[in-house]
Amino acid sequence: MERGDSVALVGQNGVGKSTLLKTIIGQLDPASGEIQLGANVQIGYYDQEQTQLNTKKTVLNELWDDYPMMDEKDIRTILGNFLFSGG
Repeated sequence: MERGDSVALVGQNGVGKSTLLKTIIGQLDPASGEIQLGANVQIGYYDQEQTQLNTKKTVLNELWDDYPMMDEKDIRTILGNFLFSGG
């Protein structure tokens, strides 16, 4: 993958998509080989069960806590790209 690329993991349930992502972000150790990230790479990941989210926070505040230096407008743009809307 190169800078600016977008990637989608697509596959049937149970084939290892979540396991791969958890390995890339360091939640799981690789079964073999190694994971090497480029310089200045930041990965954001929220699991499908949303176990890391605080139910008392808005989606905006969840992202802002992870990226406190980002402008509100930029965070709202990202959320809009994922079809979140509202206050």
